Amino acid sequence: MKDRTEHAVQTLSLTKTFIKGKTKNCAVKDVNLKVEKGTIASILGPTGCGKSVLLKIIGGIIPPTSGEIHLNGVPYKDGIPKEELHRVGFVFQKDNLLAWRTVEKNLLLPLEIMKLKSEDMNERVLQMLDLVGLREYNKALPHELSGGMKQRVALVRALMHNPDIVLMDQPFGALDEITRRMLTYEFINIWKKNTKDVSYCDK
Repeated sequence: MKDRTEHAVQTLSLTKTFIKGKTKNCAVKDVNLKVEKGTIASILGPTGCGKSVLLKIIGGIIPPTSGEIHLNGVPYKDGIPKEELHRVGFVFQKDNLLAWRTVEKNLLLPLEIMKLKSEDMNERVLQMLDLVGLREYNKALPHELSGGMKQRVALVRALMHNPDIVLMDQPFGALDEITRRMLTYEFINIWKKNTKDVSYCDK
């Protein structure tokens, strides 16, 4: 019987092999997963088992060696094409904020890269910063923020272009326990407000 459930993310026999010289390293092999729309899914496993690689393939950062990725039912065999990257938001392990750009300019960077910037984007920046209580820091540079504040900026940066799917690669792993718990609750509240489909890779 055909599966008629609509999935935000689906992978079919997804495999990634890295080749360096004569050495082959299979980081991900024949991964099949389904994440239904409107849900939060966690990918669990020991260090080095390929969780981050899997998310980067789904997020269009690196291509798979073989297999398929389906986003909202649309199949892609050679990775996510550039013109479809706006459908996915990605939060990395580190905040990856550019030190010479203000918080505001860091949030606008993905829109500039995707050529999605419009006249109302400055208001969008303030709306996103309101979600994490950082509106008054829109002109601050990253070195003026705490670790938790920088990760909040990274979180809303992934939502700036209103993606269908948000992927998070251990985004709070480097933070202290109190900040980690606070941002986890904050993220859940943001998810409820935005109703995004999320894959969350944690330790």
